[in-house]
Amino acid sequence: MPLSDDKHLTAAVKGIAMSIVNNISRLSTELKSFIEKSKIKTNLQTAIDNVKDIGNQFTDGDNGDDSNTDHGAKIDAALQKVSAAITQLEGLLGKMADDGGAIQEKIKEIETNLGELNNIWKDEQDGRIKKKQKDAEDLMLELQDEIKKLQSEIGAIGDPSPIPLREAEQAELTQLQSVVTEQLEKIEEIIREDKSTGVKGFLTILREGMFENFLSRSHPLKDGMKLSELAVQAVICFEGLFEYFDEELTPKNSRLVRTLHSQSTGPHAAMVENIRSVLNALLGHLINTNLKTYDFDHTFREKVHELTVSVGALSAKTFGEGRNPELLNIFKSGMSALTTELSHAYVNAYSGKHFVGDLVTKSTEQPTEQVLSTEGRNCAKVCLTILETVNSGLKGLRKGCIKSGSGMQINLSNGLGKAFQRLGYDVASSPTTQDGELRNKKGFTGENIYSDLLVYKHNTGKGDKTYQLVSDDDDNKEKKDKHGVIRQLNTHLGRYYYVSHYYIPPNPKSPSNIYHLLQWLLGLYFNPIYSTLGEYFKELFEKPENYKDKKYSEIDESQLSLLATTTIRPKTLKDTLRLVCLDSADTLIAFLGHGHPDGRYAVDFYTNTDGLSYLATPVNVLTCW
Repeated sequence: MPLSDDKHLTAAVKGIAMSIVNNISRLSTELKSFIEKSKIKTNLQTAIDNVKDIGNQFTDGDNGDDSNTDHGAKIDAALQKVSAAITQLEGLLGKMADDGGAIQEKIKEIETNLGELNNIWKDEQDGRIKKKQKDAEDLMLELQDEIKKLQSEIGAIGDPSPIPLREAEQAELTQLQSVVTEQLEKIEEIIREDKSTGVKGFLTILREGMFENFLSRSHPLKDGMKLSELAVQAVICFEGLFEYFDEELTPKNSRLVRTLHSQSTGPHAAMVENIRSVLNALLGHLINTNLKTYDFDHTFREKVHELTVSVGALSAKTFGEGRNPELLNIFKSGMSALTTELSHAYVNAYSGKHFVGDLVTKSTEQPTEQVLSTEGRNCAKVCLTILETVNSGLKGLRKGCIKSGSGMQINLSNGLGKAFQRLGYDVASSPTTQDGELRNKKGFTGENIYSDLLVYKHNTGKGDKTYQLVSDDDDNKEKKDKHGVIRQLNTHLGRYYYVSHYYIPPNPKSPSNIYHLLQWLLGLYFNPIYSTLGEYFKELFEKPENYKDKKYSEIDESQLSLLATTTIRPKTLKDTLRLVCLDSADTLIAFLGHGHPDGRYAVDFYTNTDGLSYLATPVNVLTCW
């Protein structure tokens, strides 16, 4: 192929030619710059003009225009100007031919550039264009050899002569493609199954269930949401999770013969199914608001216990084998945490409880004909424990409704609503909203509570006899026959406390710790020794001069006193002792609560259940104290 047809070589030559043109242009520019900067034309013209001026000077003098003209001086002046111009020229040209004048330097630079141009264009071996041309020809030869080799290889591939070999290779490629396609489908199926089964599938179902039932716009969680509504959404959410567990824990060959709600055949599927049934019963109890007074009652407590036992049947701490052990571990951990949270709800042990046996049974011993069963005794203690609280609370409510709450509705904008809030009720926030559990509307004011509930006279069903829950005469000790039912029961409770201290334990013991000491102080108020102790306080004071011969019992306590920072009298000591004794009950309840069936109820704090010793004489009592 001729080099003139080679595009790459043509581009290289054009590049070199362009470089030459650029160098010549640069030389032309430098020459122009030199002429302008050196001012040689101007200097030469000035020198010529000066020489002409000399001639003019002499010519002018010969014509007689100025016979006194000093031509010598003018010649000297003109020569000085010429000398100055020559000096400037020497700077440019140099005094000698080999001096480094500016013009000589520029001329040498021009000669150098011309030499470079000559080296580029000369045809000898070291000429640049010649060398570049040869290098390009060598590269073209190598390229032609490579093209020939490539064409030979392509011809070998497309050669129709080895047909059997090509067919064999094509068959192998087709078979490989089918194998890869088949394996790819299997891999994709494995990935899909991995995402939809085991822990990953469970998390997917859990996320979808939580979002759809608790976080979506159609089923959002709201403040003040009723527990029954929340339980409905929880049932739907749990149902999807249990369906997933059923599919995962049941062997595939068993699924083909199973029908809806039939028994699972997996090793742990039956336990999970039982937990599902118990949890649904628990949530169903919370949903059904018609058959119970409170959400957290005895039935709720029993169902939580049943759920706890069912979860505990998954006895292994961790499941390390079998189908989806990680899934079972997650299930057991989550359900255990759920039962723990549910057990935190406060439940009165007897709220809604139905006893299997009788609370009162016939006794086999004489003279008692009936005795309390264990459940009957516990129920009685619960009643007596709360009686004092009920009496005190209704007394305060009655007085509050009379004084300031008669026309008030039950909300937090007034004292009546705040009083109910302190008692633990959820009260409406304002007069115009109903966001509490107590009715905030007309007809349910303090006046209505007072007249229709507290002091309302109920018919006993026995003639004209009526009774009141509380009465305005409850504070009048002289009108005991007009006291309300709660006040009368509380009076009988006080008598029960007094009577219990007439019993003398066979082996009484002294208080040995703070708990016993607080019980002893509380019981002291109801013990017969208390009145004797009050009388004994007189003997701690010195008799006045005019009472020296009288017994202390004959001296009015107002005549006895002790001057200190304040005046102390026997009544001061009795009042202080009374407060110390009765405040012990509040201290015990603050630490131990009101009690439970497996321990001690608060009513037992008053009755000397532990058989503590109250010594017979006041002196010994004070010593013990």
